[in-house]
Amino acid sequence: MKAAVWRGPGEGFRIEELAEPKPGEGEVLIRVRYCGICGTDLHLISAGLVPEGAIIGHEVTGKIAGLGAGVKNLKEDDLVAIRPYAPCGRCPACLGGRPNICPRAIENAVGFGRVAGGFAEYLVVKKEQVWRLGKEVSPREGTLAEPLASAVRAVKRSGLKIGDSALVLGGGPMGTLVGIALKWAGAHLVVISEPVLRRRNIIKNLRFRAVVDPERADLLKFFDELPWKKPSLVFDCAGQRDSLAQAIELCAPGGKVVMASLSWEPALMNSMACLGKELELLSSFSYYEEFESALDIITSDLFDFHSLITDIIPLEDLNHALEKVKFPSSEMKVLVQI
Repeated sequence: MKAAVWRGPGEGFRIEELAEPKPGEGEVLIRVRYCGICGTDLHLISAGLVPEGAIIGHEVTGKIAGLGAGVKNLKEDDLVAIRPYAPCGRCPACLGGRPNICPRAIENAVGFGRVAGGFAEYLVVKKEQVWRLGKEVSPREGTLAEPLASAVRAVKRSGLKIGDSALVLGGGPMGTLVGIALKWAGAHLVVISEPVLRRRNIIKNLRFRAVVDPERADLLKFFDELPWKKPSLVFDCAGQRDSLAQAIELCAPGGKVVMASLSWEPALMNSMACLGKELELLSSFSYYEEFESALDIITSDLFDFHSLITDIIPLEDLNHALEKVKFPSSEMKVLVQI
C-alpha cells in the first residue's frame, strides 16, 4: 500500500510502498478515502513528538475492506468514520467517567505516532473505533466528526444553558465548529472573532449573528442587550500567547472562559482580572462519547459542512499542504484524498 511516512524534519513525509496491514481478532481493516489535516498534527511535528517511520492522521473516513475474527454488526464496503482514541477502561479517569483524559487514550490513538494513522491507503483499527456513516453523510463531511466532537466537548464543559450568549475568539476550524456546537446546543447569540477575511466569509454562510474582524470592530457591541454588556461565555479557540488574557478581559463578571485550543507556548494572563470578576476558567481536552453527538449534528443537515472544506489534495502533496495550514492561514479544513 501507499503511505506517507515521517522521515524527520529535513525530509518530512516520504511516500513509500508498505505491506497492507491485516486485521486481527476484534479489528477492522479500513480502505481510507479521506483524512483531514488537523492543527494537532502540526503541533506533534513541531514538538518533535512524531517518531521516525510513523504514519499520522486521525480525522479518517473510508470503507471497510476486511474484518477480523469476532467482529459483528459491520460488513465490508460499509462507509465509516474512525474515533481514534483508545482509552484503557481501567485507570481512574476511565473509571471516573472521563475517558478523554485517560493517559493511554492518546498514546494508543490512531494516527498520533505510535499507532498507524490515516495518511495511508489502509489502516487497522479496533472495532470499537468504527462508526458507520448514514447515507446523509458524505465521506468528506464525515472527516469533520472528529474535530466537531472536540467542539461538542468544549460546549458541554461550559455548562451552556438554552438562551445563553457566547463569544468565540478564533474562527479557524475549531472556533467555527465550537460556534456550530453552541448553536446546536441552544445558544441565543454567538459571535465569532476572526481576523482573516476568507475565513470570515466562510463563517458568515453558517448564519451566525455576527462574524467580526477584531482589528476593526468592537467585539462587545453585540452584547449591549445583556446585563453586563459582555458575554457570560467566552471560548479561546485562537490558542495564541495573548488570547487567553483577551478572553478573560471580555468575559462578564461571574462568567466562564473555556480554553478550547492547543498551544505549546505559555499563555499570558492577568490573574487579578480573573479573580476580580470571579470567573470560572475551564479547559476542554479531546472527547470520547461526544463523537456520536458530532455525527448527529452532521446528519441533521442544519449546517453546510462542505463549505468548511477549503482544499482537497493528493497524498503526494502532504508536505506542501502542512505548510499551507500553518499559522497564519486562510484555509479552513484541508483533506487528503487517498
